[in-house]
Amino acid sequence: MTEFKNPNDPLKKEQGAELMRKLGLQCKGHQYDEVISAALNLAINAIRQKHDTRMGADAEYREKAGKTGQLLLDHYDSVTGKRKSIFPFTQHISMPFHVDPDLLRKH
Repeated sequence: MTEFKNPNDPLKKEQGAELMRKLGLQCKGHQYDEVISAALNLAINAIRQKHDTRMGADAEYREKAGKTGQLLLDHYDSVTGKRKSIFPFTQHISMPFHVDPDLLRKH
């Protein structure tokens, strides 16, 4: 999945960078939707275990969703809607066994 090769990547400076690296290695070969679903389930379970009240869990979830939602949108041009290169494309998700159906239709 994600390989950290950019020294300016903010994720590299965070406390969870080593955990992110390990999770990224475990995600190699899985489809995008599987990785997204697993990551969201991990986040929801961690928040649920951290908070003993619904209000606390909801507040944290909304805070994290807001921050990560903006981080996601920052990777897209607000005018064209297309992905922009904030970090060099040395970071990529590799899925060696995935066959893209769109590529099959072109041939």
